[in-house]
Parts: sequence; structure tokens; C-alpha cells
Amino acid sequence: MATADASKGSGGTIKQWVSRIISFSSQYDNNNWAASCVVGEPKVYPRYGDLSGSWASQSIDTNQYIELGFKEKVFVCEIDIYETMNAGGIKNISVRSPQGRWESVWSMPQVQVIQASRVFSPPIKDVSYKTDAVRLEIDCTACGTWVEIDAVQLIGRKFDIAPSPSMQVLADDLSKIVNQSEYSDVTFDVGGTLVYGHRNIMSARSSYFRALFEDMNKNKNQDVKNTIPVVDVSIDSFCGVLFYLYTNHVYDSYTSCQLIDVWRAADFYILDGLKAVVVETVVTRMNTDDVVAVYQKACKDLPVIEEIREACLDYISTNMAAVSLTDTFKNISRDLMLEIVQLCTAKMSL
Repeated sequence: MATADASKGSGGTIKQWVSRIISFSSQYDNNNWAASCVVGEPKVYPRYGDLSGSWASQSIDTNQYIELGFKEKVFVCEIDIYETMNAGGIKNISVRSPQGRWESVWSMPQVQVIQASRVFSPPIKDVSYKTDAVRLEIDCTACGTWVEIDAVQLIGRKFDIAPSPSMQVLADDLSKIVNQSEYSDVTFDVGGTLVYGHRNIMSARSSYFRALFEDMNKNKNQDVKNTIPVVDVSIDSFCGVLFYLYTNHVYDSYTSCQLIDVWRAADFYILDGLKAVVVETVVTRMNTDDVVAVYQKACKDLPVIEEIREACLDYISTNMAAVSLTDTFKNISRDLMLEIVQLCTAKMSL
């Protein structure tokens, strides 16, 4: 049986995989689907299905459970459960108290049947003690077959102190002053719309804007406090750049096509970090309805955004039947349709 050592995470947390099995209701066999399969890091996830390497109970009813031990006691912050077949079958999660009792920290009155693998991280109730044991109660009756668990990670703190604020808290705070005139010390005119910024923040985050402000300070005929005209960049794209400089994120409200325009603005302002964030966001959001429009947008102007273009082709080649039924695909030019089909066919043959 493999062991799993504790490792330190961000914010002073400790992350642990299961180190031992305390007890279980049943197991399908002693090897391929044994309770001991839950020990250590995931072996099946992100694959989905009745695959050896995950625990599966022998009985298929509402009374299945597995009790898991970890190397170090912690104040629990999070429990991540790697479900690889019929996710949603967990009905209760408990932790063991110092008195040896199992105390529920999350429960679901009615289980689900999700035919996909997932990492389940439910919101858990705070408990005031340290623990090194977790109990999962499983209901197999909704799916009528096995609910399989690959691995479980316990995340907690060694000491009962509040974790330090995350970088997201800083981003949220700085987002409140994006394009706010109060206390700003620089103004941009973007196509007739005034946009406000702070030189120190923009200079620290961008070599482009630092050089711009330095040049203006050196020029006696110009004052950095004067309004700076912005050409060849749309108001949405410029505001997207500004939001990134303050928060390291992109606007959630921006569509994928808007974000591609932000990528081009980031290319103009030499912001490789923003370009990477845009690519990651667009690829993560990609779906059947917008993938063709995203492909067109990524290829329309130079430079072509190769990462997004390739991701679109991968997505279309995998989901060609569904994509071909969308109005967007039906309404594109025959030449573009032929181009996409040929490129996807080449990818599938490879």
C-alpha cells in the first residue's frame, strides 16, 4: 500500500492524500477496485468509467461507506474528492472528533447521477478541532450501479489561525479603483471616452506605460497629467488591459471574441502575461455555439493567435457532429467551411 506525505500549500495550509484505510462497508475485489485504491494520488482521474484503480463497493445500496486516514491532524479547510464513475453519489461527509465520534460536515438529502469525472469540493462546516480522518457515505441507488472514488485530498491548517489573505483579495480590492477618477493621476482619451489610471500601478506593471510616462516627464512641452490620446485600440480592449494591470485577471463579462481583441491590445502593449490569461480563459470557455466565431476572430487579423486557433480546431474535430449543426457554422462562407473541415480532418487522421 502506497503512503502519502503531507505537503505545504499556499497560505500555510497542508495538503494530504489518504495514507491509510480505516474501514469500509464493502469492496468489489481485493485488487483492481479495492478500498486501498483510494490511498495516495489519483490513478484514474480525469478519466471516467468503470476503470480499475478506483474503489468500488461490492454492494449497490444506500449504506456504503469508506473511512480514510491521513498522516497529520489538521484544522480542516477543504476536502477534495476525486469521483471517476457516477459522480454525485456521496450523501454525507464526516470527520472524526477528538472523542472518536464522526461529525457530519456536509450532507446531501438527495444524491445525483453525473456521468463524468470530477473533483468534488463541497462547502464544509467549520469544526473547532484537528482531525486526521474522513468518512464518506455513498448512495448507489440513484445510478443503480457503482459509485467509484479514486482519491481524496484533505487540506487544512496545522494551527487554528485565520489564513493570510489570498492574492484574489488584493485583486478584488484593486479592481475597485480601476478607471475611477478619484485620486487618479493620469487620463487617457480612448476614442472620445476618458479613462482614468494611476501612474505608479501602471508603471510597475507595464514597461510600455513606464517608458511612456518617463518620456512625457522629460518633454517640457508635455505634462503627464494632461490627457493622453489612445489610437488603434478600442475602449473595451483598453479597459481590459487596464483591468489586467490592476488585478491580473480579465473581465468575466467579456465574451471570448472581446477577449481576442484584448489579446491584440496586449500584444501592442507588450503584455505577455495578459496574452496568456486570455488564451487560458478563451480555451476554458470554449463551447459548441461559439467555437467557429472564436476561430474566425483568432484568424481574421495578424498576428494569428495560434494557440486559440489550434484549440478551436481540436475542439471542432472532437465535436464535429454538434458543431456542424450550429447556425454559426451553417452561415460561414463555403471557403471557410471547407478550410475548417479539411484542417479538422487532417487532425483526426493524425
